[in-house]
Amino acid sequence: MPQPIDISIALEQETIADPPFMRPSITYTTHEAWAVDLIASFPGMTVDQLPERMGCAVEQINLSTHNGTHIDAPWHYHPTMDGGRRTIAIDEVPLRWFMQPGVNLDFRNCAMGTWCPPTKSTLNSSASLTLKTLEIVVVTRAGERYGPPDFVHSGCAMGRDATLHLASKGIRVVGTDGWSWDGHACAAMVHDLPDIHRDPDVCPKSPTAAPRTELAKAEANQTEVHRSRLLKGTYGKRRKRKTAGPRHRAVRSRLLSGPTIERYRYGKRTPL
Repeated sequence: MPQPIDISIALEQETIADPPFMRPSITYTTHEAWAVDLIASFPGMTVDQLPERMGCAVEQINLSTHNGTHIDAPWHYHPTMDGGRRTIAIDEVPLRWFMQPGVNLDFRNCAMGTWCPPTKSTLNSSASLTLKTLEIVVVTRAGERYGPPDFVHSGCAMGRDATLHLASKGIRVVGTDGWSWDGHACAAMVHDLPDIHRDPDVCPKSPTAAPRTELAKAEANQTEVHRSRLLKGTYGKRRKRKTAGPRHRAVRSRLLSGPTIERYRYGKRTPL
């Protein structure tokens, strides 16, 4: 009988899975402490009336939509897509896209923390990889570093070439065990934008960072235009949504010898 596989991660303050400014904050209330809070809401009640003088254990959690196992809707990245159409939000993404067979691209042969993006030609040359429309593609590399402080800077990056290639094959949902699909935010955004402040303790300078290009400048200008429209209410009820900053892709032309491909169907793991 097929067994479900839980790929979600726990929300913990002790485990470093996000940059400092994005980490969750959790306040734990014990059974004894919550009992005091409970009786304060019910006049006449005493602690002695509770089982063993205890209430419930409760956690108060403050987090962002990027904490833990989550889904980034297209709206997270930019307010427009496909040549200017309004980007769809998470409640507009078809649920059936997430209920499909999956393919795992294993890039653990890459050096940890380096840019190692497969290109369109690399994916095409992999004889064992035949993607089907709506299959879910998951990239593996950073998982073994989950927990230590360097997790955010671990893994490999999927570049523009490979990403557009997957989209052309009908792939609509992709995932990664790293902090970001195209490499950590420091390399993808800050290293490519010299005019943006970089905290060396959070985003160490990468020797492989690509220089800022004219395309990146154009994208940055375009983003400012959209942000201005949002503030003016041009996009109607969407104007209050939080938008992401400029999206930049630092892409290297390193070719891989070929990823290890495994296909997951209904809880079964079968090498292709």
